[in-house]
Amino acid sequence: MDSGQAMRRRNFLFVSLALAVPAAAQQQSLGIFGMWGAFAGDGRCHAIAVPFQGGGAGGRSRVVVGHWAGGGIPGRVHVRLGRDKRAGSAVLLRIDGRSFQLRGGGRDAWAADWRADREILAAMRTRL
Repeated sequence: MDSGQAMRRRNFLFVSLALAVPAAAQQQSLGIFGMWGAFAGDGRCHAIAVPFQGGGAGGRSRVVVGHWAGGGIPGRVHVRLGRDKRAGSAVLLRIDGRSFQLRGGGRDAWAADWRADREILAAMRTRL
């Protein structure tokens, strides 16, 4: 990939992330870090990544890692799906050959519990 392509992808990522974050959370953009955009506001911090391809018929998928100051929640993984999950189907998040089954319904899925959040975050960090 040449530098022009890399810059276009980075700009696309920034615009996509800005549109993906609710207005209340857009109080402060912390920047783009690799494939992730970081935003802070209202005692919360969110890191968001969107895929360059895919996303389903209903919209773009994205992964959000949220931290809530004072809420005792150090890192919560949320996946917004590109389309509604089929009833009875599993949502699997794959990172470096590891699979994590998520819970949820509709277009939203989360790690099963705080232990799963920690495992997913540890797996994500190996790819930075």
